[in-house]
Amino acid sequence: FGMPVISTRFRGIPEQVLDGQSGYLIEPRRPDEIADRVQRLAHDAPLYHRMSIQAIRHYSDNFTQETRIDQIIPIILGQDG
Repeated sequence: FGMPVISTRFRGIPEQVLDGQSGYLIEPRRPDEIADRVQRLAHDAPLYHRMSIQAIRHYSDNFTQETRIDQIIPIILGQDG
């Protein structure tokens, strides 16, 4: 949806959220960091817009059905490198 994400580095999240580009990855149990990042995004419209564009681009380049199939087929066929 193009919304910058604020999350932690848990399991597969860092693959989906590019820290400082499409959102922010913060330390667990740090509500002060969450509040800081929300404030940054709320008060900096150009930053929010850039991160939104990057979030859409990152999703389109890596997580659509087509891109996942293109990534999986070579593995299945034993052509993964």
